[in-house]
Amino acid sequence: PLKEGLSTLNAGAFQSKNFRFKRSGFRIREDGAIEANEGYFFGDVVLGSTIRTVDSVEELQPSIDEVSASGGGSIYLAPGTYYPTDHIDIPSNVYLIGASRSSCIIDFAGGAFSLRSIGTSGDHNINILIKDLTVQNSSTRGVYLQYLDTSVIDGLDGYGNGTGIEFDNCIAVGLLASGGYFDGNGTGIKISNSEAVSVYFTTSTNSTSGHGMEVSSSSNA
Repeated sequence: PLKEGLSTLNAGAFQSKNFRFKRSGFRIREDGAIEANEGYFFGDVVLGSTIRTVDSVEELQPSIDEVSASGGGSIYLAPGTYYPTDHIDIPSNVYLIGASRSSCIIDFAGGAFSLRSIGTSGDHNINILIKDLTVQNSSTRGVYLQYLDTSVIDGLDGYGNGTGIEFDNCIAVGLLASGGYFDGNGTGIKISNSEAVSVYFTTSTNSTSGHGMEVSSSSNA
């Protein structure tokens, strides 16, 4: 554990007392890159490192729960169509990554269920990733994010849901469509009571009865 006096801030970098460039110690640079001992790691810091590959819907929530209990990590969904009969809940520090949007499909088959991450007003979830999959045929919301901070949804398609994806009381969450497509949903994207939520498109969003995108009671969007 770190103790007072053994670590310092040096020109914006946090470093151990024994830090020597490419020799010893560690340093977290101002841009977030990490230098540790005799090597480098460039990228995001992820809490936990447990990895599970899932190829059946029965394994999905138990694997998410196991990864969460270990401190966080990644769930990789194999190609296929998954038919959940309940909500899929993603807690903090868990990444759910599909094989691709076209080959990895979560189909709620008309049920009132969602792929969701829900914190509380006093304890927001944080640091989740949903990436490269399709969510379809939920009678409510395909993806529902409530009380969630600092997270990314990247490469998501939504078809035939009541709402394709909904953000409520979220802070600093990004929807990076990367060619994503929302079609045939009652409302494509809904953002409410949120701050600094970003949406990037390279394709489009269409709705059957609501709006392509709806933003209300939000700031810095």
